[in-house]
Amino acid sequence: MHFRSLPAWLPVLLLAPAVESQAQVASTGSPYSAFGLGDLLNTGNTPSAIMGGTGIAYSEPYSLRPVNPASYSAARYYDGEGLKRPVFDAGVRALFVRQESGGHSTRRTDAQFTGLSVGVPFGKGRWGLGLGITPFSDVGYSLVARSRVDGHEVAYEYKGSGGLNRVFAGVGHVLWQAERDSSGHLGGRLAIGANFDFIFGSIEQTRNAVYPRELAYTNTRAFSSLVLRAPSGSFGLHYSAAVTSRTREVRTRQQRAARAREHMDKWYLTHVDTLRLVPADLVEWRMARTDSARLDLLRRLSFKVAYTDSASMPRRKDIEEVFPWRFTIGLIASLPIGFSAMNDQLVTSFWRGSTGIEQVIDTLPSSGSSTGSVTVPPSFGAGISLYNARWFATAEATRRDWSAMRVDLPGYSAPEQLRASMTYGFGVRFTPDDEGSALKRTTYRIGLRYTEDYIVVKGSPLNTMAISGGVSIPLNAVQTNSYFHIGVEYGQRSGRDASLLSERFTHILAGISITPWARERWFQRSRIQ
Repeated sequence: MHFRSLPAWLPVLLLAPAVESQAQVASTGSPYSAFGLGDLLNTGNTPSAIMGGTGIAYSEPYSLRPVNPASYSAARYYDGEGLKRPVFDAGVRALFVRQESGGHSTRRTDAQFTGLSVGVPFGKGRWGLGLGITPFSDVGYSLVARSRVDGHEVAYEYKGSGGLNRVFAGVGHVLWQAERDSSGHLGGRLAIGANFDFIFGSIEQTRNAVYPRELAYTNTRAFSSLVLRAPSGSFGLHYSAAVTSRTREVRTRQQRAARAREHMDKWYLTHVDTLRLVPADLVEWRMARTDSARLDLLRRLSFKVAYTDSASMPRRKDIEEVFPWRFTIGLIASLPIGFSAMNDQLVTSFWRGSTGIEQVIDTLPSSGSSTGSVTVPPSFGAGISLYNARWFATAEATRRDWSAMRVDLPGYSAPEQLRASMTYGFGVRFTPDDEGSALKRTTYRIGLRYTEDYIVVKGSPLNTMAISGGVSIPLNAVQTNSYFHIGVEYGQRSGRDASLLSERFTHILAGISITPWARERWFQRSRIQ
């Protein structure tokens, strides 16, 4: 029986020049998802994905960051440090991939659900709850290699589907938070969090050897189903503090207050409706020769006069709500994932008619089931962010040593070469204002991501480079607490060996974050009338 197994044959398919003389290869999906546990999903959160997949060293008041459970803790003073109100997050992405190898290219499209999560702050600004479900990995490929046996063309078909999902539930808690002093200075804040994770799913692979009818060979199919289940957990920490000193912060507040008063005074002077001043005040207004004299009059009247175009009156922001630059340091660590595994194998012979209809002939003795374990090593990550009320920038790195993965499952073996994976992310966001038009309240995001993949093919490690950008558009007419997120990520996945299959991808990401309005009665205790 001329049958070539997976993954022993798959690396050859990824090296087009090596098979050009003996085979014609067609594929749909990513052949790389046949290795290990499949393609690992970087993040299930749309705003994070738009910002280079970051999420270790920051949180948002109206969106959840499951990667670091310390971000679940409630926001007491500053919107950039914890959840402010209950939030519901959901997201999807569309994939457009171009695969190139040996001068040949194919295109594929797909759509995926990227996750659903809920976050609820509680405990008087000290606690927060997060729970949801996100994809952990994805498997989806279809390969056909055609070679000649005894002068006839034989098709070797390889298909895979499935993947793993992650369900999480966790809490975040503020261990320590400095109170505001008499000058309004906001000091340090320390928050911790923990997630309980349950990772589950199955990976199914089918390998067919299809021979011409005129050959005296039987078509053979080998089907395997790997079912994995594992509880796990992760921990996170956030520490944040002001970048500037207390003295400089007080001086900055005083300067902001002076500029705000000056701006408002100019507006008052140029918009007084003199036709509606009482006669005595109108006489004094006309007698005043300088702006300072007219301002003295308005102050004596407590500015309670009529103004033209009052709708354009600028908003004098509360100086206490304008924060200087702060930083956050984030750390995460996940426990090893000890999967309980069951591997079902079924080998059959079959007949395929000219119309494609198949009929099973016999089941071969090699079929059976086995149980065992697959252990994935822990991961660690660190990040830092710098931000104020409008600008935000973050950088982070995560690592998991996949070369230490252990497999104790009869009939199943991990790829011969795995390595420690590293992911680096950088993201920036900007929000012009928290009031005004939708354009001013829209948050603009960009990001970069570089991943050293855990897969090694024919001695060549894989790497991914991607750039992303998008916006978070407020859905409320007045309040800014619910958003529609839309963005795009463009990148390339390839190996150091130029002959390996290269994938250029474009991901269109969309998500929504829904937070109840302050006047809505969600999560409010009802009273008996």
